[in-house]
Amino acid sequence: FDWTAAESYVREVNERGDLFYADWRLPNLRELATISEVNCQDPRINLEAFPGTAQGFYWTASRKLIEGPELAAFAMSFGAEGMRVSRSVETHHVRLVRRSDHALSDSGAQFQILTSIRSIR
Repeated sequence: FDWTAAESYVREVNERGDLFYADWRLPNLRELATISEVNCQDPRINLEAFPGTAQGFYWTASRKLIEGPELAAFAMSFGAEGMRVSRSVETHHVRLVRRSDHALSDSGAQFQILTSIRSIR
């Protein structure tokens, strides 16, 4: 997904109710980083808890202004690459989160991470 397609996908999932809730969203960088496992190596994620995690970068909702009016977003990889700023035309995977009783975001709100993903390059 490029950034626009990722945002559209989130809207579609919520409108159709595909995943039983209508409040799914892209995680911010801190939220996505909470599932990274320092004790795991390439991928740095527990594959028993998050099966099917694809290699490559995942979009976050954390945005950054770059060169003039262009916006970019932080993307995170569970491989050796770590984190980077990506222009909105680049393509990355998407992992969705929603409010829940399972974990805390950087704002203190609770969130749940969707373990199944839809990945398109």
